[in-house]
Amino acid sequence: MGPRGSYSYEAAVKAQTRISTGRRTSTNVLCTTSIAEAVHLANERTELAIIPVENTTSGLVLEGLLALRYLKNRNIVYKGDFWLPVEHKVLGRSGLGQEWDGVLGVLTHPHAAAQCSKYLTGLSVPVMPTMSTAEAACLVATSDRYYRYFAIASGAAAKEYGLTVYKEDIADRLGNKTRFQLYGNEFASISGAEEKSVLCITLRNRPRAIAWLGAAIGYEGVGINALHALPTGSPYAYDFYVEFACHIYSERGKRIWASLKDISTYLTLLGSVPGS
Repeated sequence: MGPRGSYSYEAAVKAQTRISTGRRTSTNVLCTTSIAEAVHLANERTELAIIPVENTTSGLVLEGLLALRYLKNRNIVYKGDFWLPVEHKVLGRSGLGQEWDGVLGVLTHPHAAAQCSKYLTGLSVPVMPTMSTAEAACLVATSDRYYRYFAIASGAAAKEYGLTVYKEDIADRLGNKTRFQLYGNEFASISGAEEKSVLCITLRNRPRAIAWLGAAIGYEGVGINALHALPTGSPYAYDFYVEFACHIYSERGKRIWASLKDISTYLTLLGSVPGS
């Protein structure tokens, strides 16, 4: 996952207490430079990946879902998810001052910037993107070029890189959270997982296609947890990411799967858990 001090790293560490690998070996956190790299590396090694999929303020995290959608030779499947509180803070080297005097800019990840857009709109300095919030904190702490910059990152990043917290809780909405999903091999599991199936589907191009999708699941008395359109690279053409509250190998799940096959040109199961 992301580097030490990032929210993804924090999620991975916290998830360790809920993860069972079905093996006697210990679980270590491996940092990657991107979400897509984490997905492909976990799939290649048949290891675990913890992927951010959505935020309560900025919405869908496309990178991970697209990496999962186009994964070839799939060795990892969906195993469960959990929410992580995301509390953005303004970090900088000591002595910069509270009023932004002499501050040249802000470094942060684009998703963090989107979640703090109201706060950032009122500033008169540029916001520069980084690969992660932890990278933003690291650059502010260690690079002479960014000595007079602030970073938007977590309290964990402030501790990791020895930075001062200048302002707390700057997200647009109180209770800002990110949902993370666990993907792993057939032996992996996460405690407290809800009964759920996760899939990607390409619907046949016909009238009321979305209505047919909803009917295929709703007719069985099953609720849809999430439904998102994924870009395909072509105009007006989308895949759909779907979560619904039913195990795919239950009797209702089997009927849903059969109905979805009838209305789709592409259908792949990302994973299904029976609940715990």
